[in-house]
Amino acid sequence: MNAYIADDEYEAAFARDGFVKGGRERAQARHANGKTKDIEIWEPKVISAAELLASPPEPIRYIVPGLLPPGLAVIAGKPKGGKSLIAADWGLSKASGRAVWGRETVRGGVLYLDLENSKRRIYDRYLKLNPDLADVPDMGWILEWKRGNRAAFEHLLDTRPDVAMVVIDIWKKFSGMQPRGVEQYDFETDELQWLANQANARAIVILIVMHTVKTPPLDGDPFSAISGSQAVTGNADVLFLLRREGDVTKLYQRGRDSGDACHVLRLGDDLRFRYVCEGDNMASDDQMRYLTAIHSGHRMPSELAATLGVSKQAVSQMVRRLVETRLITLPGGLPSLTPVARQMVEALERNP
Repeated sequence: MNAYIADDEYEAAFARDGFVKGGRERAQARHANGKTKDIEIWEPKVISAAELLASPPEPIRYIVPGLLPPGLAVIAGKPKGGKSLIAADWGLSKASGRAVWGRETVRGGVLYLDLENSKRRIYDRYLKLNPDLADVPDMGWILEWKRGNRAAFEHLLDTRPDVAMVVIDIWKKFSGMQPRGVEQYDFETDELQWLANQANARAIVILIVMHTVKTPPLDGDPFSAISGSQAVTGNADVLFLLRREGDVTKLYQRGRDSGDACHVLRLGDDLRFRYVCEGDNMASDDQMRYLTAIHSGHRMPSELAATLGVSKQAVSQMVRRLVETRLITLPGGLPSLTPVARQMVEALERNP
């Protein structure tokens, strides 16, 4: 197939035989001076509504239900804030087939590129997160990486078809170096799109760990605190932002398929974050005192007043607020915790 063009940049229109219905085809362009050059012919493929309805896509097979769909995921937070602990816990849970915050998982291979810690620190963390030495997870660690080595990464995944999850901690020590003259947005878009393509082509999740900026965002959107350009938030399939708000640790979630959520967490002595409740259901310290007392069996107004050192009027007012916020019900006129409230109290008792 020959194509004729008018200038050295091969940008003018060319003639060719046949019609390409979609995809790529090779052609040869011939300049007026007789020189030839191979060029790529590309035309977009249009999917009709009839074709779309006739062959619907398969349902999403979550790596961790409701949290980690296949694709590119980002978790960000302040240094030493706990984002790596969450990534490691999720990885170990997936590699062991263990539930994550009540969400059942299917055991699958996990690779953790830990580019900031030593083998000793990883070992200590592993023993805390997975103390049962008889339970050996399908997980491997990589402690060093040559930045920007895409071929090595592809080869790694090609030779480990069992891998369902890859954690890159931290992304800045994995990605290539930004070339001079290339805008940060364009560079990060290229790097992250490549990772997203790898994840989607293999139906795995690639979770990259990042830092947040030191200056809090002014627009009120917690995800604008993620370091880097808007390419980061634009190319990820799901974002997580971990931050401390007063006495509460919150994990904000935003995803194309998983939606938006705010998970209230509590860090235990075993370095594992426990799920407490959703942000919308968060109770104040004063409300938690009442919920804990009710959970302990003090359900009569006089018992609550004596146990908490408050008046019966204060008990009546608080009970009314707890009913309004759907943290308690009043079967037979006595307060009883809802499942959400019971989960919150039990999490507090496990990690006081």
